[in-house]
Amino acid sequence: MGDAWLATLEGLKTCAARPWRFATAVLLVAAFVGGALAIDLFAANGALVSLSALEDAGADVLVVRDEAGTLDGPTCERLERQPGVSASGGVSAPSVESLAGVGGVSFRAIHVTQGYLRVIYPKEEISAAVNAVLGPDIAQEIGIGRWGLVTTAAGDQFRTQLATHQSRALDRGRWINILQAAPGTVRECWVAALPGSLQSVKDLLPWAFATTSQLRIESLVSEDRSLAAARAWTTRPTQWAWVVAACGAGAVVGMVLVQRRHEYALYKLLGGRMNVIVVVAAIEGWAITVLGTMISLSFCLVVCSFLGETAATLTSMTLSKHLLATSVCGLLTIGCSLIAVGGNTAHAIRTRR
Repeated sequence: MGDAWLATLEGLKTCAARPWRFATAVLLVAAFVGGALAIDLFAANGALVSLSALEDAGADVLVVRDEAGTLDGPTCERLERQPGVSASGGVSAPSVESLAGVGGVSFRAIHVTQGYLRVIYPKEEISAAVNAVLGPDIAQEIGIGRWGLVTTAAGDQFRTQLATHQSRALDRGRWINILQAAPGTVRECWVAALPGSLQSVKDLLPWAFATTSQLRIESLVSEDRSLAAARAWTTRPTQWAWVVAACGAGAVVGMVLVQRRHEYALYKLLGGRMNVIVVVAAIEGWAITVLGTMISLSFCLVVCSFLGETAATLTSMTLSKHLLATSVCGLLTIGCSLIAVGGNTAHAIRTRR
């Protein structure tokens, strides 16, 4: 215990003996680790933004229809209770209608279920007091705000809510979605899968609609685009930036310790044991590593805070990557300490290298 305490104190004293050299080493480690991981943060942010945009556009949405007729409405609604499904709902065939008292203004009306609205407006809170949801284009044309009352030329009246979020079905600006409680049949069934569950849900649908003769299943977003975005995330080269950061930091620590070889040789001449001297060297190396990575972590967390909606994911990622880089650099420090302390004592003192 006494040797360990003595080695720790001596290691800390060697850090303070040449403060400018120590500070320079700390900043170089911070630059290596912070620079490498910041590059990965920007690359990861770009990939995550692409994935998020595809998710908002409906990359996890499947549209099911029967080319020979209609689908069973209750079956479509029950899909929401299946594993991997976040929402499901049916929609009728659209019809073109006009508004009462507003000449020349027509719109496309479809009867939908609550589940369908959860699929195409996943971020929208639909009020229980309304029975229709307006697209933004038709609402702007007839001058209706967030809430309103719409009467069709046929005399039907609807309490409406304006959709404030972008629909996953991008052509719905002039549509009115009329809520229908429990339709017996639907023209299409829209199904939203949980992240990572799209293929399993797609495999489930033929079984769920087993009695349908000409079942057709389509993704709302091209599968090629979805796969390309996922591949950009999983195969990005910068995900290994922490390895480069750890090796760079280890090289800096190694150079600092090798420059002190003559001092460690003097310790041996004065009777110091090899294991104690190695600890003295390792303490200085670990101090440089820890302080450098702490500065780097602070920098990367600031970068994360400016990256918008991906900040939480990137913050978690940068914490784990810094932990990996620090651990590897700590192991490299032990190796550098053994190299710096080992070797010919007389030669180390004579050459002061």
